[in-house]
Amino acid sequence: MQPLKMTTNDSPAALLTRYADLFDSIESTPLTPEQRQACISNAPATLVLAGAGTGKTSTLTGRAAFLMAHGLAKPGDILCLAFAREAALEIDDRLQRRLAARWPIQGFAASTFHSLGLRIVREVEGSAPVLTELCGNRQKLLAFIHEQMLQLTARSADFAGVLFEYFAMIEPELALSCEFAKRSSYQAEYSAHLLQAVRGQVVRCPFDCLVANALCLMGIEYDYRKHYPHPVFLARRRPYQSTFYLPDTDVYVDVFDCPRPTSAKCATVALASRLARIHRQYGTRHIILWEAPGYVLDIWQLVKLLSRKFIECGIPAWPDRADAAQSGVQNNRVSHNHGRADRYRACLRPLVGTARWSSLLDALATVLPLYLQWQAQTVTDTKRAQLKHAWERRRIANITALVQPLAQAYKARLHTHGQIDFDDMIARATQYVATGRFVVPWRDILIDEFQDISLPRFALIAAMLRQRPGLRLFCVGDDWQAIYRFAGSEIRYSTQFSDYVHPQARIVPLSCTFRFNQALCDISSQFLMKNPFQNRKQLFAACNDMRPVVTVARQEDGLAVILSMLQHAVQQLADADHDSGHTAKALVQRVCAASVLLAAGVKRTTRIAARAGFAAVLTRLLSAAVAIDSVDPSTGSTTTMETDACRREPLSVPKASVLILARFAHLLPDGDRLYAYAVRYPDLQISVSTVHASKGLEADYVLILNMEKGDYGFPSGRRSDLVIERFLPQPEGFEHADERRLFYVALTRARKHVWLLVPQDKKNISVFVTELLQDNKAVVRRFGLRRAGRGTCRRANRPSGGASASNIPDKTACGPRPGWRLHTRGSALADRQKRPIAGVVDKIKRCIIGIDVGTEKKNRII
Repeated sequence: MQPLKMTTNDSPAALLTRYADLFDSIESTPLTPEQRQACISNAPATLVLAGAGTGKTSTLTGRAAFLMAHGLAKPGDILCLAFAREAALEIDDRLQRRLAARWPIQGFAASTFHSLGLRIVREVEGSAPVLTELCGNRQKLLAFIHEQMLQLTARSADFAGVLFEYFAMIEPELALSCEFAKRSSYQAEYSAHLLQAVRGQVVRCPFDCLVANALCLMGIEYDYRKHYPHPVFLARRRPYQSTFYLPDTDVYVDVFDCPRPTSAKCATVALASRLARIHRQYGTRHIILWEAPGYVLDIWQLVKLLSRKFIECGIPAWPDRADAAQSGVQNNRVSHNHGRADRYRACLRPLVGTARWSSLLDALATVLPLYLQWQAQTVTDTKRAQLKHAWERRRIANITALVQPLAQAYKARLHTHGQIDFDDMIARATQYVATGRFVVPWRDILIDEFQDISLPRFALIAAMLRQRPGLRLFCVGDDWQAIYRFAGSEIRYSTQFSDYVHPQARIVPLSCTFRFNQALCDISSQFLMKNPFQNRKQLFAACNDMRPVVTVARQEDGLAVILSMLQHAVQQLADADHDSGHTAKALVQRVCAASVLLAAGVKRTTRIAARAGFAAVLTRLLSAAVAIDSVDPSTGSTTTMETDACRREPLSVPKASVLILARFAHLLPDGDRLYAYAVRYPDLQISVSTVHASKGLEADYVLILNMEKGDYGFPSGRRSDLVIERFLPQPEGFEHADERRLFYVALTRARKHVWLLVPQDKKNISVFVTELLQDNKAVVRRFGLRRAGRGTCRRANRPSGGASASNIPDKTACGPRPGWRLHTRGSALADRQKRPIAGVVDKIKRCIIGIDVGTEKKNRII
């Protein structure tokens, strides 16, 4: 049965008019004009670019409602897909609640891609496949890889050799100086690089590491950087240390990390000649080794060179030594009776179970699913970025050689047990659709978070479209929030939608966000669109507020400083005029403290005035201002007011939500610290999350930690794993493209205000923060702790020792929050001329609207 089509009379304007009531009432708030345009799209493929807070789920609901209301589809004709089970359940619940009251929706259910694949496989094969226990259980996958590596090492000499090469040369990322164009580049690469030999010693340079691993392969004991036993100094206070000392043969080995110079006048040659003279003088056996390019490609060349050097020193060739005639390994020496494979295995045996072994298992557990997914692709591999170093090519080749037999063992295990994994489920479903064994029953496919789609999932959708050309595709996503490339997501399906999906595809941007104000909208959009590969769109906020919404704060000050400000800001709404015993001057200063609300990003006072009871509060404040004029300046002291104008019931203000984000999980506050925060700041609802996990979350205030340079900064300075990159979608040619989108996601979690916590040293501040400060000087404020005029806000019973996050008590020490006391100096009014009431009123208004009052650092509240 062919799907119904819109007639020529069904113009967009006519459809919008006809279904205006539906779009007004299908959600709790009416759909926007752009959402309505998207819902009525009759294009074969539609992509709705739904920015942060623009109502993507409402658009999906409106689309499903329109399809059923217009007779284009029945509930069972609509397939709604999401990527996560929680998201699918949320969409399903939303649609059930919104649509069930209007139409019977039996047969409709939102599902994940994996659930769809399972359904297709079950219908074709007649039974539900068994999902392997290795899928989704990383610990069991690690145990499987560990077992397979031991078995492969025991029975395969080639695998043992590749595994030894990994620990000997790939893991430490060895590249000799002769592989660099300049000596300075080589030194810069390894100046802060930790090089660890197979036996665990930390060495100074790559050639030292290579020689140590060759000695390990030969079964020769050595001492690294051992002092020469005779009083020899190469320079003042610099005693001579030989690179290696071989105690069994009493041989000293000096290693130079450069090829042998041709000129005898070279300083390195002069040093080598001097060392040779020293050993001749004291009668000790000595070997000098120079770099050669072939050593890093084949360590056995270095082994042969060492054997020849031993013979020159009068030592028998190492395979023929008497101590090597024994079988097995003694004194950590490699047995030489069973060929190279046994030498590899003997060197690898002590590494099993160590941290280095576990690190390799973890890397292989990450690469294996990506490799299986990549292996199943029928497309040709695209060009990759040029690799900078030779060791990068060696690493890719080595890890690929390790993962290939593991992938074969993985597939064999699934076949033996009659099981499948998630990727195999999608691949098998795609095959059944492509061959026609599964007939597509749907007329419309709705896809949520389309920017996260990967190649295998897209292949399944493409197979459906080829089988049923009339199938309509409706996708909702935002390439600005594509942050899962590390899991295989391909952003090009969103940025080049028409090229990949359908030439007549329609793209509808949703430009109105309801989450944050225009200032944050402009900051985040301008920041992200510096990447020319992103879709161009302009977001507008429903709240046209241009006050500062991003604050840069010092990481050293701690989270407690900001949380204290927020706690105080929330309380200002509830009890701005709480204590009747305060002086009139203190009352005005309390109003001035409303600038803390501005720092917290609370909506402007004209919006706050809409709250019940606030007009009465403002009236009392003005009455208090009138009383100020009556203060006698000659007394030199303040007057306590006990008037009805100062007495009121506190406003009822809900808790403010605070979301603390970090690029890496280990940077987030632990459970004890969160408990302390919850007790100390009862008016704040505090939660924590990594930025990746925060997708879909929102809060009033967002605090982003560790905005600095470095491996664990933001953007992360950690070098991408080249092997993983090999099996991932090709990145855009723009620096920090993935990290830039991730930071955009972090910024747009906030409804009111964002804090960026930076290090004190400006040189270490994140390039993202520097960019925001340069581009948005009018809206991005630098946070400073400074004296707030004459009046200061102090805490009663203030503990000593500073006000950092470390001063927050533990669970047992957290008590009730101390009260606030506002202090003014007795001479404050006496030293100043009386102001007329108009001036006081004007002062109050200015303070409420925008005067920025900070707090002196020593008066911070933990």
